[in-house]
Amino acid sequence: MNRQLVEDFGPSYVHADVAKAFDAYDMTTTGGHGLPKDVAVVCADTINGCGLAAIPKRNGHPNHAGHKLIADTLFNALQQHWFRAR
Repeated sequence: MNRQLVEDFGPSYVHADVAKAFDAYDMTTTGGHGLPKDVAVVCADTINGCGLAAIPKRNGHPNHAGHKLIADTLFNALQQHWFRAR
């Protein structure tokens, strides 16, 4: 898909892998919780977390830490693109 986006939008296309920033590909178990790392990170960085009280209203929107993680990921991708283009 990224290759198609580059073809469509040219070399100015910037990809920020937010899923990777949220450790979405890391299913190793974390200490103490018994949760996979990807689940623990998403729980920590979303508004309602993953507690039982959150189940009826879980929505997956980022909290302040999650927004910072997304912004930092995008900033780093733009910065890498900027310096690579020079």
